[in-house]
Amino acid sequence: MELGYDTMTALQHAEALVSKLQNNSELHSELKTLEDILLSAISSVRCLINSLKPINQVPPEVLGVILSLVPSNLPRDYAGQKAPFYWPSTSIQSRQDIVRSTHVCHHWRKTLLATPMLWASISSGDYQSATMIPAFIERSRPAHLQLFVDTDDIGRTLQRVFDEQPSRIRELHLSSYNNMYLPVHSHYTLIETCRLPQLECLTLALKYGNPFSLPVRTRMLFNNELPRLRTLTLANLPWFPSNRFDHLTHLSIINDPGYKYLRWEITDLFSFLRPYHRLEEIVLSSFASKHRHKLYWRPLKFRRLRRLAVGNMSAILLAWFITHILNPTGLTVRVFGMSCGVSDDFTLGGAASIRVPRRVHLTMQRALLVFTAVDASTGIRVERKMCLKGCREEDCPDWAENLWTLWNLRSVEELWLNEHAGLMRYKGYEAFGSKLLGELASVTTLVLSASKAAPVVFGDWLACLTTPHDDGSEREDDSKTEDDSETEDDDDESGVEAYCPGLATLHLWLDGHSMPCFVLADFFATRERMGCPIRRLLVEFPTPDAAPFSDGDRIHLEECITSFEFRVACNPPKMEVPAHCNVQTHDFWPAW
Repeated sequence: MELGYDTMTALQHAEALVSKLQNNSELHSELKTLEDILLSAISSVRCLINSLKPINQVPPEVLGVILSLVPSNLPRDYAGQKAPFYWPSTSIQSRQDIVRSTHVCHHWRKTLLATPMLWASISSGDYQSATMIPAFIERSRPAHLQLFVDTDDIGRTLQRVFDEQPSRIRELHLSSYNNMYLPVHSHYTLIETCRLPQLECLTLALKYGNPFSLPVRTRMLFNNELPRLRTLTLANLPWFPSNRFDHLTHLSIINDPGYKYLRWEITDLFSFLRPYHRLEEIVLSSFASKHRHKLYWRPLKFRRLRRLAVGNMSAILLAWFITHILNPTGLTVRVFGMSCGVSDDFTLGGAASIRVPRRVHLTMQRALLVFTAVDASTGIRVERKMCLKGCREEDCPDWAENLWTLWNLRSVEELWLNEHAGLMRYKGYEAFGSKLLGELASVTTLVLSASKAAPVVFGDWLACLTTPHDDGSEREDDSKTEDDSETEDDDDESGVEAYCPGLATLHLWLDGHSMPCFVLADFFATRERMGCPIRRLLVEFPTPDAAPFSDGDRIHLEECITSFEFRVACNPPKMEVPAHCNVQTHDFWPAW
């Protein structure tokens, strides 16, 4: 970089001035003052230059909203232990990224420090920022706090929050055993004495040890001062709170498998549930086998309940919960955690709230069979781990086949399958596809999506759809002789029809794998001969380069079918489900 004449002249004058002033000690104080003025001016100029950048042109309030997206959720496992489930799981976030953001520039730091909500989520498990907790509490004033405490020592700073600022705590998640029984005010415990009038979300999770080794004077939580509580999670708690939560909408009761200190029975659970008519979602997981006893209880009806998730328990208990926790206007249910050998009297058919399903989705990922049936407002999702190789349970394949008999699927209009739904390629599951298709008499649309094994898996399903089956409508007398049967016309197909006779639309989404044109052509021709022609073919693929058919194949297919659409779609199609199935998802309610 070349310096101009004026710049060089200024530098020479400055150097000459400095040399004259070096020997004048009386001007040192004036020079210091001048330096401070210049530094302040330079800082102001730099701030002005920084403020002209596009990101800093937005109002501080908007910038604060943008920076609020910086914090990341705390990892679900750290320090070698998995964090317990808490609700809502997105509220407790790491402050590390926010702290780094304060070092970007003065404007960002000023904006961040002036936004209390950015500092209101505090976790004792966020170890790198644990020493900053006092600063976080001060910066978050006067915002409500979300506290996640999972260490054995609650710390003096947090203890002062409970003692001096309890009305600021909106969420509290206690997952360490000792914290729940921390001695405060002599012999009383934290969960007994503190009053939290603004608390809306509460998690009480025992991690280890015998909870009866420490005394609990009462089952009344926080001095019965929880008037605003909406969300409650109880994990491994040996008793139910005796509080009355008038505004409770979300309840989760979770036990670790094998946890041996539970003393309540199902009757205790239902006595606890009965007053809470405002419940919108219930999660029940991992109940011991001893809870199967004394199951005589009238069903509980919750008119606001939309979602019920039950799993990791015996099949009898699963079915019993679904038949005894009801919503007269409809309920969406998820059944999870089932595995081989858990098939005793699994009678969900009369239990599921969905009576007239319209759409069915079937997939299998990592040997987990997921069956979903929905209508306009309700649905059922059943998840079961399948033993596809080396299974010693003789009824394992029968369970999968009999699943289709649990509901009346003759109202289903759409069948959705993906590449992982090729269960009939495994030993013992050969009749899997025919059993399902035999129940789907009203299907008009079949959707197949795949990215890897399209020709193999899709070929299996298309082969089933072109195989005649006996509908049982006309069965001959068992006493008919062989000679009589030989005299019958060979073309008489009375009582034999195609699977899904009303199927008219085939929708394919293929990613990077071509499907032989002759397979589809033969499929269309066979269905035509069976009197059940396919009227419409829709083929989608993610990019123009991933087109599964050549131009010649497309022309041939257009001659085989009435309507043929060929288009680009970046993502595979998704089955339409009730809106509440895909909102506020969490560990026990994944997106459908």
